[in-house]
Amino acid sequence: MATQAGTISFTYLGKEAWNTTRFSFNGQNMSDNTREGATSLLGTTLSAQIGAGKVNFSFSDVTRGVTFGNGSLGAMMFTSKVNTSRFGAFDFVVGFNDKGIVNDPRDSDFDDMVMGIKFTP
Repeated sequence: MATQAGTISFTYLGKEAWNTTRFSFNGQNMSDNTREGATSLLGTTLSAQIGAGKVNFSFSDVTRGVTFGNGSLGAMMFTSKVNTSRFGAFDFVVGFNDKGIVNDPRDSDFDDMVMGIKFTP
């Protein structure tokens, strides 16, 4: 939820998943079909101006044909104020779990696609 208008940026930090995953935001898509994460995508950033309110983005498990929007229970985990040595500081990092709301303790690690989020008012 953005409390005011500004610029939001999503930076690809990697993945570990057998399935093809996709991140979508503001008509832009980033897709990765490699198991350990395409190194050519690392650090790639999607940015846009947004208004105050819910930030609409989604993750998809393309292999299974399912999409989870921001707020989907069990599909995403957020961590705030993260600093990385390679890509700098983020307001949030969001990890996608391609199992979604299916409770599978063998694969509930939220590393199926990971994005760093920065917001500038």
